[in-house]
This record gives sequence, C-alpha cells and structure tokens, in this order.
Amino acid sequence: MAYLFLLPIAFAGSFAAGPGTIRYENLLKSGYAETEIYVTNPEDVPAEITISGAGQIVGWLSFYPQTFQLEAHEVKTVIAIIRPPWDVANGLYNGSVNVVSKPLYKRFYDVQYGLNIETAINLWVFAEVTGEQIIDFSVSDFSVRNVEVGSSVPFVVSGNNNGNVRVTPMIYAEIYNVNKSVLILSHNFTGESIMPTTKSTQTFHLPADDLSTGQYWLNLSVFTFDRFAGSRMLTFDVVREGTLTVFGDLIQVTTSKIWASPGDIVRIDGIFKNTGELPTDAKFKAEVHCNDRLVETIESDEILVDVGSTVNLTTYYTPEDEGRCVVEGAAYYSGKITYMKSTIVNVFIQKSNIFEEHKYLIISTLLLLFALLSVHFYGRFSAEKKTHDFGSVSGKYDSVENNLETLARRGERLKKKISRMRH
Repeated sequence: MAYLFLLPIAFAGSFAAGPGTIRYENLLKSGYAETEIYVTNPEDVPAEITISGAGQIVGWLSFYPQTFQLEAHEVKTVIAIIRPPWDVANGLYNGSVNVVSKPLYKRFYDVQYGLNIETAINLWVFAEVTGEQIIDFSVSDFSVRNVEVGSSVPFVVSGNNNGNVRVTPMIYAEIYNVNKSVLILSHNFTGESIMPTTKSTQTFHLPADDLSTGQYWLNLSVFTFDRFAGSRMLTFDVVREGTLTVFGDLIQVTTSKIWASPGDIVRIDGIFKNTGELPTDAKFKAEVHCNDRLVETIESDEILVDVGSTVNLTTYYTPEDEGRCVVEGAAYYSGKITYMKSTIVNVFIQKSNIFEEHKYLIISTLLLLFALLSVHFYGRFSAEKKTHDFGSVSGKYDSVENNLETLARRGERLKKKISRMRH
C-alpha cells in the first residue's frame, strides 16, 4: 500500500513539490503500488520538469509523466509507480525521488528574459516489502440512472483497492418491481482488474429492454475473491421515449504550449462534460486564426461520453508562421452545439542565444586566455623584479665605491696639510 504523509512540501527557490515523504507499505515481490506527486510552478515563465529515482529502489520506480512542461502558475500531478523485483528480500528499503526544474526563458523578438538555472528537490521514499498477501477492496459508491423504454439500465460502481494484490470485482445485479416483492431479472458482471493502491469507477449496462414505464429497484452486491465488498439497493425509473434530456457543456479549451515555434505539434483539448440524462457522442471542432487570418480548421475524434463524465476532446495543430494565434471552437453532440470558447498560442522564431549555444567554448576560451595572461604577467613581473634587484645591488656597490674614493682623497689632503704644518 502507498501512504502519503503530508509533511511540509519541499521547496527549491519558488519551485515546489510534495509530499516531502512517500511511504509504500506491505509491498509484494513483483507487486505494484502507486501514489501521486504534486509539482508547482509559481513563476511567470514555464519550466521543464524531469523526475527520476535514486537510492536502493531506483530500479523499482517509474513515473508518468517523467518529463513534461509545467506552465506558469500551474500545478500538475505525477503518478509515481513502484514495482519491487520478484527476487528481492523482505525488508525496508529507501531512496528518493528527484524533481528537477529548468525554467524555459524564451526570447520573443528582441526580448530576452534571462539564463536557464536548474533547481532540484529530493523527496524521501521508504518501501516495505512483505511476503503476505493482503486483500482489501471496499466499495465507496453506487449509482443508477433513469432510462427510457427500450434502453439498458446503466449503473456505476466505485471502489478502492487498499490491499497489495490485484483484484477483479464481481457484481451481482437484480431488478425488483416497485414493491420489491418480485424479482424481474438478474445478471452477473465481471469488472476490470484493479491494481493495488488505486481507485476505480466502472460503468455497467444491465439489459432491460422489456421493462415498461414505472419505478423499479436495483440491488447490487460486489465480491472479490469470494469476499463480500459491499451492497446497495437503489431505485430508478423507466420513462417514455424522448422524456430524458441530452445536454453538454464545453468547460474550457486548453493548449499544451502557450509559446510555440513554427513546426511544433501543439495539442488542443476541448474539455467537455455531459450534464444531461443520457450518454452522448461528442467531438470538438475549432478554427485557428493567426494574425487575424483563418489558417486552419481542426477537429477531434468523436467520443462516447457517459452521463456526468468529463472528457478531453483532443486534436492537434502545427503552426507554420510566427504571430499570435487564436484557437476558437465548440463541442458538437447529439445534433447540438455548445457555446464557443478559445485559447491562445503565441508562435515565434526563437533567436539564437550565442552564450547559451556556445557557453562551454566561451568559458574554455576565457580560462585559456586567463591562463596565458597569468603566465605573461608573472614572467614580466619576475623579470622586472630580477632587474630591479640587480640594479639595486649594483647601485649600492657603486655608492660604497664612491664613498671609499672620497675618503681616500680626504686622506691625501689631510696628509698634505700635516706636512705643511711640520715645515
């Protein structure tokens, strides 16, 4: 199992990631567990994020995504997955998750924001490997929706796998009349496998084409490995055809790159939510206007969206020329169209940064020049020092010699004076 202890979030400058400590407990050999890491970029420029593992468990860890771009003031969730090898011994292991942020300072025309400076954060990781299988699946929610005559009955089962083995839920569904006195039909379902430490929400469709209009009761029971996981009695209505509404909302249009260069592949997402009472097929269509000129129309694949679900209707755009591009579109579903929404893509040709591209050559050249200048000045200083020292000694010798000559002349004059005095 994976537990997040919400210790203080780790910071490096203004870049942040958390939680500070991650614990994976009761891991099986060749098992699986996952948890979430939150990465925050409070800066005004985007950053490139790279995540890697270290320590004893470096080969057990993987991340999704591992490298990605974090926009300005964006918070993103990364899934950290751990898979111990089959031959590892039981025990406690440790390591770390290294999160590295590199600001993407971009030059737009003549504006240069600065140099790239990487910052890093280490999150502590502890992993406990055990040989004991733990089966612990619990149902967190059940729901059912009203249907029109002739339609299957959709119901949803949500649950948490808190154990350390993969589980596959078995669902037993029974439909009773309005008084719960008569069993009308029953059906068994096998859900999708659920990995340890993960949550699951699965939708099933119970065939009930022959039900007439009226109220009914749905009894759901869930089992894993013949262990009871939960049950619920729910009510729903079968209504006349055309009674239920189909409605959807385009919540937002987003882009993977606010700043892009010609030739880049830019992902465009129309975020659509089915707010009606029936499932619907939906697609996103948009026009791309660059510098107030229509340059392209884009369209996503059509996706079946269940009631209450939110999906990304994804398409792609590749800009050709620099400028400011507006992507504006709507979601199309069941013959209806949502309100239009838009996003911006700034396309520019990045000018070369001579220092960034040739920084190692420049630094090496400067170091070599400094070394040559040091040798030159040191040799000159040494030569001047030797010349000065030699000149100083020579000068002192000449001074002594001159003094001796002066004393000799004075001695001669003194002798002549004494001789005259005697005469």
